[in-house]
Amino acid sequence: MVRHRVVTDPELASSDLFDATAEELVMACHRTHHRALITAYGVIIDCARLFPRPSCALLLTTAPGTFVRDFLRHHQIIAIWPETGAFVRAEPAPEGMVP
Repeated sequence: MVRHRVVTDPELASSDLFDATAEELVMACHRTHHRALITAYGVIIDCARLFPRPSCALLLTTAPGTFVRDFLRHHQIIAIWPETGAFVRAEPAPEGMVP
């Protein structure tokens, strides 16, 4: 697996990981209140413009609640979190599909 750290500018925040084998841009988000989600969304979308068509994911510390899942689903962002020694992924529905 090849991974790259993305830094758009020393003055700006950077994403935490780009997994080139999966074309997935990942950002860790240890808080899930509204302001933290908006910030994480802005950073990951800004970094995503530097890649042809990456999928975007937020790495969370706990399972997301309904508000967080709805927010991420609406913005087509994958949620990843640890659960009993493994990582769980919640993929958003494909565009045009209603969950």
